[in-house]
Amino acid sequence: ALLLTPRFFLRQSTVLAFSPGSRAVHTPFAPKLHEPVSLVGSQYSASSIRSKQWKLNESVSCDDDEDIPECLDVATPLPLSSWKRLVNALPSMERKRLDDGTEHPWKLSFGDDLDKQILGTALPSMVNLAVVPVVNSVDTFWVGRLGSALALAGQAAANQAFFTLYFLIAFLPNITAPLVASAVSAGDEEAAQSRVCESLFLSNLLGGLGTILLVGFPSVGLGLVLEKGAPAMQYALPYLRLRALSMIPALFSATGFAAYRGLLNTVTPLKVSLTTNLLNLVADPMFIFGLPALGITKGMGVAGAALATAGSELTGGLIYLKLLLRRNLVKMSRLFNAPAWKDIKPLLQGGLAMLARQATLNVAFLTATRRAQSMDPTGVSAA
Repeated sequence: ALLLTPRFFLRQSTVLAFSPGSRAVHTPFAPKLHEPVSLVGSQYSASSIRSKQWKLNESVSCDDDEDIPECLDVATPLPLSSWKRLVNALPSMERKRLDDGTEHPWKLSFGDDLDKQILGTALPSMVNLAVVPVVNSVDTFWVGRLGSALALAGQAAANQAFFTLYFLIAFLPNITAPLVASAVSAGDEEAAQSRVCESLFLSNLLGGLGTILLVGFPSVGLGLVLEKGAPAMQYALPYLRLRALSMIPALFSATGFAAYRGLLNTVTPLKVSLTTNLLNLVADPMFIFGLPALGITKGMGVAGAALATAGSELTGGLIYLKLLLRRNLVKMSRLFNAPAWKDIKPLLQGGLAMLARQATLNVAFLTATRRAQSMDPTGVSAA
């Protein structure tokens, strides 16, 4: 195989540096100035060139009688495999020994600064993603306490109808994160603000249309999941109407999360998520069963779970809006002004692949849910 070496220039008694902080070598042979040195077609193999690894910033002197490959093998360090890079990035216990022979106590090491930054960004995101299914299971628990299998079936059908439309729109926030990160890394705060405002404008527009559809014509969305005249329809209709009120706030929250992720700040979104989901946990039993201590003995039933979720999503959307205003990533005047086509074109083009992915997943989920809802005419098996 051909060994392609970097184009570098060698001269007698000079130090060669490939990049800041990289390896350097003194060379005893001097080709013409600006003449690239290539080992293509030479007698030296890749294994002989890569036979050694040297420390960073190490300068190696080659005497006239020293073999040339021994001098050149510092130029091509042996790359680490993906597995070794992963192992090296894992936390480890270290104990530093000083020059006088004493030892420091054991301490947990998380690798270099880059490893710590990656870990500090990834862990809050992982916890944030883990919170949502846990809270959704609590919603199912409280609805199950109603003692009606059809209520559970209706809630599942309505949630599927809601998320089918939501995820077809939520590709916009997913594209916002890299666009914001690109603008921030370039030091262009105006561009970062534009990308966030454009995403929020489209979220307002498309989310508003989705809300009108699901609130005004919920049977259309439920028709994708439930058969006409299904027993669970009586529970699914009021649930979906109230759940649809959270469409725009949920898109606001997703855009805010994406914007902060572009800033490499995933701790703030985690705090917002914990706050809103805690509110949902507290509100669920109150709206479903009422508050007998306050004289409210009749709750809203399964629709109360939808109202509690919509209230928590609205709270999260308002919190994110305030945070984005504080970070100067949003201007209220730009939220309702339609951006130019040339500005939103990259956002839409970049989201086509994500939209295709979401559409494929939705088809699979819809098919599975519809089959489950039609397993028996009573609708109990779908619960």
